[in-house]
Amino acid sequence: ATGKHISYIRQPENKYSLNSNSIYDLMEDRQGNIWIGTYFGGVNYIEANTTSFKVYKSTGSVHSLSSNIISDIVEDDMKNLWIGTEAEGLNYFDREKQQFSNITSDESDNRKLNSNLVKSLVIDKKQNVWVAMHGGGVNLLDRNGRKLSEFGHMKGGNSIRSNDVVALLIDSFQN
Repeated sequence: ATGKHISYIRQPENKYSLNSNSIYDLMEDRQGNIWIGTYFGGVNYIEANTTSFKVYKSTGSVHSLSSNIISDIVEDDMKNLWIGTEAEGLNYFDREKQQFSNITSDESDNRKLNSNLVKSLVIDKKQNVWVAMHGGGVNLLDRNGRKLSEFGHMKGGNSIRSNDVVALLIDSFQN
C-alpha cells in the first residue's frame, strides 16, 4: 500500500468522472481495475493507475447491460464478469467481445432464473455461479449460464429458510 487516498465523485461537467455517487458494489479484478455497480448509473469501470471512467449502461440493445441498478459483480477465471441487477436478472459480460448477455426469469430454456431480483453472486472453485435472489431463493449455474440446481423454501421439507436470500459467501475451503 502506498498510503495514498483518492476520492472519486460524480462531476456532471466531466463525462469521464464517476456517473453516480450511489454505489451498491465495488469489485477489483485480477488486473487491479475497479468495477463499480451503481444505483441507476449502471457499471462504472476505471483501469488501474488512470483517472477516467468508462460507463456501461442499459441502452435497450440486445448486447447491452440489461439494467442500470447493479447489485453485485464477480469475475470468473476467464476474466469475464457476472453482474447482478435489481430488476433485470443476471448479465454475463464477455470482456473480449465487449458484449453483455442476459439471463432472466423470463427465459424459456434451462438458463431461466427463479427471480430477476438478484442480490448476491459468488463463483465457486468449479467456476459455477451461485445466484441469490429476493423471492427466488438460490440458483446454481454452470459457467455457460445453464441452471444446474435451485434451492428454495418448501413448507414442511428440508429446504432453505426463505426465498429472500440477500448474501452468499465462499468459505475458506472454497465451498
